[in-house]
Amino acid sequence: VCMLLISSIIHSQNWAVQTNPAVGNIIKIHAVSQDTVYASTTTQILKTVNGGTNWEVILAKPWRNLKGFQLVDPPFGQHRIYTWWHTGTHYYRSINGGITWDSVIVPGGTGYMEFFNGTDDTVYYNNSGQGGTNFYYTTNSGANWYSRNASYGSMNAMSSMHFINGTTGFVNGGSSVVFYHVLLRTTDMGFTWTPEMNSGTDGYSSGGCFQFFPNGVGYHISNKTYKTINNGDDWITLNNQGGGVYSLFMHDEQWGWLGKQNGLLKTTNGCANWVDQNIGVSGVDINSVTFINYNTGWIGGENAHILKTTNGSGVIPPAQAPVL
Repeated sequence: VCMLLISSIIHSQNWAVQTNPAVGNIIKIHAVSQDTVYASTTTQILKTVNGGTNWEVILAKPWRNLKGFQLVDPPFGQHRIYTWWHTGTHYYRSINGGITWDSVIVPGGTGYMEFFNGTDDTVYYNNSGQGGTNFYYTTNSGANWYSRNASYGSMNAMSSMHFINGTTGFVNGGSSVVFYHVLLRTTDMGFTWTPEMNSGTDGYSSGGCFQFFPNGVGYHISNKTYKTINNGDDWITLNNQGGGVYSLFMHDEQWGWLGKQNGLLKTTNGCANWVDQNIGVSGVDINSVTFINYNTGWIGGENAHILKTTNGSGVIPPAQAPVL
């Protein structure tokens, strides 16, 4: 009886809905500690400094259509936060954790942006959100911008961008006409782009995200889940899970969570297999997932839903080697 009771407690799933002032859907959530978490809708950036007991709006732009945010943690000072929208001529920036904001002018109209190297010194973006094919970058915080004519062939829609170092990066996109998915890579700061994947009938999602580890293992989602073990030279398609994939967060190479249409999934073997998670609410698309360890994490979704777990949604942390 005791063994059954212990097993039940260990594998129970406990998610709590957090009251917050968000308007609309949560499109991104990112935790930097057990206390400090940031989240966003299409018109707001939110922050908590007590684990979600209280949330406050630190940026409100009701006339914009914000496309999430990027957070960098410099080796000094407070968190830097950046947010942008497709039809803008600048992006918003805070260098003190959202206390104050300024804006940086960009040429050509914003599209999808990537802030690299722990500061805002190096910024990449593509103005495909404006229907263009120009790729821009700066290495001095926007004082000067350089443009490259990025040819994407039949790609006419783009949904995310990620750089793994100062020169090598990826864009996720596809054809909204014939509905297929294309992944492109550059190794020369956007001078040239080569297709790394054309998934044909796998389908194209307007979402998508990337996550890489130092040993070359990486994950990418766009309607399906993909994995590389050599920094993107080759990709394999993993379990589809019925499509409607919105967000992937891997705590390490094996353990992670997948936000999708109407729910949340968990993997303990590098996305090879998935287990449904009972989050206590039904019919909510999970747009973003963030964990700070195997136990404490948050998810964000439709209708201002922010939920928190402190038991890893049933995940038991791997045994740790003793400290000698």
